[in-house]
Amino acid sequence: MKRILLLLIFNFSILFAYLIHLNNKCFQEYYETNWRIPVLAYYYLTEKDVNSPNPIRIHYFKIDKRLPKKYISKSSDYKNTGYDRGHLVGNDIVNYDIRCQKYSFLMSNITPQIPTFNRSIYKKIEKFEMKLAKNYKKIFVITGAWGGNTYIKNKILIPRYYFKIFITKKFIYYIIINNKGKKLPLNTLYTYPYFRELINVIFQKTCL
Repeated sequence: MKRILLLLIFNFSILFAYLIHLNNKCFQEYYETNWRIPVLAYYYLTEKDVNSPNPIRIHYFKIDKRLPKKYISKSSDYKNTGYDRGHLVGNDIVNYDIRCQKYSFLMSNITPQIPTFNRSIYKKIEKFEMKLAKNYKKIFVITGAWGGNTYIKNKILIPRYYFKIFITKKFIYYIIINNKGKKLPLNTLYTYPYFRELINVIFQKTCL
């Protein structure tokens, strides 16, 4: 597993010059300071996690004070932009622990997402993720966001692409475009036996 992460982090470190590693409860994350969004996160998800939702749900966003002030994104940056505050690591994924939920609502875990994308397509993928965790008892998840050339307030990039990699007995991954569609295209689900090949395909498909 370490070799897989090192390979992916190495690719990202070449592409992004100003990454900050954030050690969050329940998940690890890399924040791109120039874009003011998270670009990479990873974590384990188990059947027990999925079956143990916390009845208390967090609903408020907070700035991440661990970041340098000039690179911090705020909830107000998203106001009247037409974009949702979209979690890279979903609150539904980590709602088995109230502390994990608090980290998921830090603005360092938030990206601008088109409302229908956030509330429909991304939600469907999270449900698929939880289903995999139940089926395989334990999965390892790597997720990321990047691409695009448009911004909202405070120079926050609107990512064009998102990906999710689910590591079970094989590698399953999605590449999805941040658009207005509500249906998940059938050709966005892929399986690959070798991680190095998978990473190359992801970076080629998103045309970085």
